[in-house]
Amino acid sequence: MSIIAGVTLSAGVLTGINGISSLGEAFTDYNFMRDGLFNEVLGLSDSVYNTYSIVTTATAIVGSMACSIWQIASSIKGFTNHGLKQALYRNGHGVAGNAMRDAVRNPLQVILQ
Repeated sequence: MSIIAGVTLSAGVLTGINGISSLGEAFTDYNFMRDGLFNEVLGLSDSVYNTYSIVTTATAIVGSMACSIWQIASSIKGFTNHGLKQALYRNGHGVAGNAMRDAVRNPLQVILQ
């Protein structure tokens, strides 16, 4: 999981840099990542930059989802039959992962067994 978290962090940083370069382009008509690094320094096309941008963004999103699911799954060790039904079907839509994580981290009541 540490590798996934590291890759996700790196992709997130690169996505942030891409965003900053896009904002700069709005004011200067020059995108330092696409025009500067990819076109001028590396000699690559705009389509290569666009592919890189999509891949880094998608990696950051999917990695964030994977880390969230791992965090929830590592906290909740199992379900009773009733608990599983509630998680999937409560009020017609189930229980959100964030709500389950919050219940584990901040229980309203702890019953010793």
